[in-house]
Amino acid sequence: MFYAHTRLAAIWYTLILVGIGAAITAAAACFLIDFVASFNISWTWLRPPAQFYITTAISSLLIGPCLWWHLIIKPGKLTVKRGSWVGLLGSILVHPLAWFLLTLLALVVQGSTPGSLSFSLAMGFILLPLTSLITVGWLTGIIGGLAGALVAALQQKFSCQERWQAALLEH
Repeated sequence: MFYAHTRLAAIWYTLILVGIGAAITAAAACFLIDFVASFNISWTWLRPPAQFYITTAISSLLIGPCLWWHLIIKPGKLTVKRGSWVGLLGSILVHPLAWFLLTLLALVVQGSTPGSLSFSLAMGFILLPLTSLITVGWLTGIIGGLAGALVAALQQKFSCQERWQAALLEH
């Protein structure tokens, strides 16, 4: 019984590390976008607010492990190519959640009326993510894809899939 729990811990450790890696990658992507936009005066509108670093990290921390579990660990399909696609998909899905969380944070800090609340949430979940996907989504997609490929390559090197499969078969 104890041995099965120890094996399940390998999956949990993987998901925790994937989440931390995704959060760091998201913050790094924000920093890169901010850094590049700071050199071009016409791109200053692309500079993310300081709180966006936090909301993207939290969003990635939530989305990354969920995708890794459902698309790589559970089906038992760990490949570098699949890891890069999961990283790309994760980077796309982070945009709406991060903007939504940022909008919620702004509404909580500033206070709002019920009418402005629905408008602000619609902006934070539809318009802002769409705009950010169009303008910088290509860059976040590349960064997410590279990060996913790197994580998958490292996990292949250390034979993680065999440990996951053994834990899943026992449980």
